[in-house]
Amino acid sequence: WEAHDEVPTDLGRRVEREIRSERASRLAAIAVTAAFGLAVPWWAILSRRVDVVVLAIAVWAFIAVCWAVAWNIGRGPARPASATTTAFLDFAILSCERRHRTISAATVLYLAMLMFNLAWVYQAQPDPAATAAFLLSRRLVAVYVISAVLGALAIWSRRKVSRELHNLADLRRQLGG
Repeated sequence: WEAHDEVPTDLGRRVEREIRSERASRLAAIAVTAAFGLAVPWWAILSRRVDVVVLAIAVWAFIAVCWAVAWNIGRGPARPASATTTAFLDFAILSCERRHRTISAATVLYLAMLMFNLAWVYQAQPDPAATAAFLLSRRLVAVYVISAVLGALAIWSRRKVSRELHNLADLRRQLGG
């Protein structure tokens, strides 16, 4: 099975889907970088507000951290090393491991950005309320709901990827790899 030239159809489809997904994620990251990396500094220039300059600097810091994390997670081959079952299985396992690490990293980065943005919005108020009053205000309900949904989605996705990784590892063991 290891050097067999014909890769099982399901495994081949899975790997091609992973490659397309990674390519789409990279394009989305470029689009987000361009949108926020240009719009926020432009706003800072036009507004001439110190707090918006701080926001622009933070946006670029977050962009740099996100790209560094993405580069670190994405190291390694972008496709199977050869057209063998072993290479396709190895790549499928690597892709699952990358998605697993990406979910963890995205969660940490989201929380860091959320905390920064809450602090930035709080300090930008003309008459800042008490911290507890600000954090419990109605205007943040949508932020908390969205965060809860994203948290639940992250937990669900991480469990799904863990199951996929476990199944792929089992397949590797069954096939003697």
